[in-house]
Amino acid sequence: MRPTTFRIVTLTAFSAALCALPSALPAATARHSVVRIAATPIEIAGSYELTIVNRQAKQHVNLILEETEAGYTGLMIIDGAKSALSDVQVIDESIHANVMTNAGRAAIVLHLSDKGVTGTLRFAKVSLPVSGERTN
Repeated sequence: MRPTTFRIVTLTAFSAALCALPSALPAATARHSVVRIAATPIEIAGSYELTIVNRQAKQHVNLILEETEAGYTGLMIIDGAKSALSDVQVIDESIHANVMTNAGRAAIVLHLSDKGVTGTLRFAKVSLPVSGERTN
């Protein structure tokens, strides 16, 4: 099928009009911004002393969170062994993250309040309660 004069003129006019329109997308920037979805301003970054309760025992854990340009990073210290937090998100007054434990990959959710920290550590089909307080 050979292009007709009408098709050529229409395509040329459409291309010119499309190029003349400003871009609807904002220009990309090289810097990342920290996205914090919080109802009230509560300080997230700092150190926490937590207790994870298992059936037989309580495990004392230190958690350190730091705010960076790209978001939050964290470190969990259990009996001197360190494990970095991944996929750290702050939603409202809760911290959501993943961490490697000796039992495998686990998800930790911590809810912050003026009274302290509560939450859960979940791995496989096990959910353990977590409580504690912010120390810094």
